[in-house]
Order: sequence, then C-alpha cells, then structure tokens
Amino acid sequence: MAYVTPGTVAAGDVATAAAWNVLVGNDVSFRDGTGVVPPIAIVRRAAAQSITTTSLTKVSFDTEDVDTNGMFTATSTDITIQTSGVYLLAATVQVANNATGIRDGGFQKNGTIINTGAGVLAANMQAVNGGDSVLTMSGIANLVATDIITLYIYQTSGSSLNITSRASLALLGRTS
Repeated sequence: MAYVTPGTVAAGDVATAAAWNVLVGNDVSFRDGTGVVPPIAIVRRAAAQSITTTSLTKVSFDTEDVDTNGMFTATSTDITIQTSGVYLLAATVQVANNATGIRDGGFQKNGTIINTGAGVLAANMQAVNGGDSVLTMSGIANLVATDIITLYIYQTSGSSLNITSRASLALLGRTS
C-alpha cells in the first residue's frame, strides 16, 4: 500500500470509513511518503540465560516482537541486516544480583565491538549490592546488508550469573 495524502478535516466533520482507512493505513504501515517500510527488529529473551564469569557471551534471543525486514531467525544470537542504512541500536539487559565484579555489555558487528568514532556502543558498571544490575546501551551505526549484529555480555563475579528474561534488543533503520 502506497502512502496516500490524507484530506483535511474541520471541526464537526464526521470521519468516513474511507478517510479513516487512509489515516490508519499510513500510520500502521509506518509509511512516510516514500512507500518504504523502515527495517525494524525488536527481539527479547523469554527465559534466563547463564553468563559464565570472564567470558564474552552473546545473548541468545528466543522471542521476536517485530521484524519488518527478515533480520531475525528464532533462537539466535544474530540480527542480520538485510538493507543498508543508518540504524539506531538499543538494548537492555538485567544481570542477576551479585555484589562482586563488573558487568559489561555492548554491540558487535561481524564479531567486532562497534566503535562509531564517537565511542564504543557499550555499557559498563560495578556490580550492585542487594539488587540486579541493569545495563542499558544505545547508539547509531552505519550498517550494510549482510552485517551481523549481536549483543554481548561480560561479567566478573567469579561464578556464572543469569541474565533475566528482561533482555531485549531493538534496531530501527533509515535507508533513504
């Protein structure tokens, strides 16, 4: 469905089915006048995942909430970019309570930690005593088709820790 320029509406007008369909169709399909649906992927974990101490571990996602561009395959660590463009990457990971060490997380592109020139797309924190550690990270990256994006976690508690079912990763691309 191509973008349709909606008509004007004045106070007291009654919305017809045709006018409503134009407005909803434009909004629901994310169309912006270009006729292109932007690449969007939102994935998450529905169950805990164990992260070994002092080991860079990829987060394995098992639930897809949105994927407009075929970037995710169920139960995978990878988001494979299908369309080149500028992408916003955002992630949140909650690591189980343990007062020892650090928690680190970030994005990798094709197995290498993403550094945009403005800095590494990552988060780092000391462990929280008495509560879970929550890492939130985001950034913008130029990506090309076939790039593989992964989210990694690293922790130094001295033993394995779980990331909770609150781990999520979202990508939103702009291709034109």
